[in-house]
Amino acid sequence: MAFPTVLAELSWYDQFYPAGRTPEAIAEYLQKGFVDHGWQRDIGLDVACPGTHVQVSHGFDYVCSVWSGMFKVVDWIDGFADLQTLVIVRKPE
Repeated sequence: MAFPTVLAELSWYDQFYPAGRTPEAIAEYLQKGFVDHGWQRDIGLDVACPGTHVQVSHGFDYVCSVWSGMFKVVDWIDGFADLQTLVIVRKPE
């Protein structure tokens, strides 16, 4: 089993409400299943190499459909660590 965390719907709605929450932005997020927020200048990583660390929010349906080729998604726990969502995965049978 593995226990990765992701920024999912909970974090996207919290972090970007109301800024950037146009109907078009919501529709794009729901259609694509993820949002690339770009390089995160405020976290102190890779300052010498801009663009090497980005923040991305993933939707539940996106994670289940894309990751299912590699893992079985066992559970999904929103708010596990602040705004991080815990995704419990294991090898497929």
